[in-house]
Amino acid sequence: AMHWLVKEMENRYEILKDAGAKVPPDLSLTKCRDLLRQHFEGKICLLVLDDVWNVDHANIFCQVGPRCRILITTRDAGVLTALGAHQERIDVVDERTALEILATWVQIPSETIAPEAKDVIKACGRVPLALSLAGAQIRDGWSWRQAADVLEQGRLASLDHPSGSIFHSLQASID
Repeated sequence: AMHWLVKEMENRYEILKDAGAKVPPDLSLTKCRDLLRQHFEGKICLLVLDDVWNVDHANIFCQVGPRCRILITTRDAGVLTALGAHQERIDVVDERTALEILATWVQIPSETIAPEAKDVIKACGRVPLALSLAGAQIRDGWSWRQAADVLEQGRLASLDHPSGSIFHSLQASID
């Protein structure tokens, strides 16, 4: 199974609930770690901890079981260093390449792309996967402004698309 945890890490109750664990109302960090270990014992899973900024929050998940793997996304390399985690740096593309990615998905020449595409590129942080997912949504009827607004508001799950669903791809790879 895959569990994609994007909630604020401080909300231990919601995180455990999302992972499928039974959660008592009085939940300390130690109890949270114990519940996670019990819940995932003997299971095979991938936990995706998205946008982690605090080592203590990630540490809760580091002992979930020998058959579980954890993928942590962060913009703070210090978090990964403190955890002793392997770091895989994902570079962004330049603006011209970003325009070409969007144009390919929208199926138009990059020279004719709408000026609002720059807002989409900025909101995607020039990350190729985000650009591809945004481009797929625009091709299917979203306006450039709608895509930029969704991204700027941090509603990334809205980008999930059958042609390039990160959620579907990760789930299929571990099922």
